[in-house]
Amino acid sequence: QCQRGCTLDKEPAPPPLAGGGQPRVVLELSGEGVLDVPAAQRRLGPTSLAAGPLSVGRRHQTEMLKRVVRKECLQFLSRDHFRVSHNGGFWLHALSPNPIWIFRSGREPQEVANGEVAALLPEDHIALGTGCEDCFTSAEDARRQLAWHFRALGADGREG
Repeated sequence: QCQRGCTLDKEPAPPPLAGGGQPRVVLELSGEGVLDVPAAQRRLGPTSLAAGPLSVGRRHQTEMLKRVVRKECLQFLSRDHFRVSHNGGFWLHALSPNPIWIFRSGREPQEVANGEVAALLPEDHIALGTGCEDCFTSAEDARRQLAWHFRALGADGREG
């Protein structure tokens, strides 16, 4: 739930992960704001959420982001941009005043504002907006520039 007591787009819990066990997640950054580097350098994880949520932002992935994001786009990543947690399903917690959109196959993009929480499903894309008027302001613009692809893995390493 967000600070105002709302939860956006509550989805049913996804089926159990392949191989059971604690969920592990992978986030892979892509877009025009990302340098031409191998996917492995643009990837966070696989990371277990057993000990707590995965926080994403310049404070948490400082060196990785400097290596993979174009210098002029680094300013659009907040120090604490968002967090991914697992509690019966996956959840995205928006921590940035900059807009965040979730892109899900077959659905319109869903904006998640600072302080809000939204259901996150494997294969969703998390697009990062800038919050400024003269930059990429639409959901589609944000997805083209900077977006994280979210995947979930079971204990056996297979996608769930």
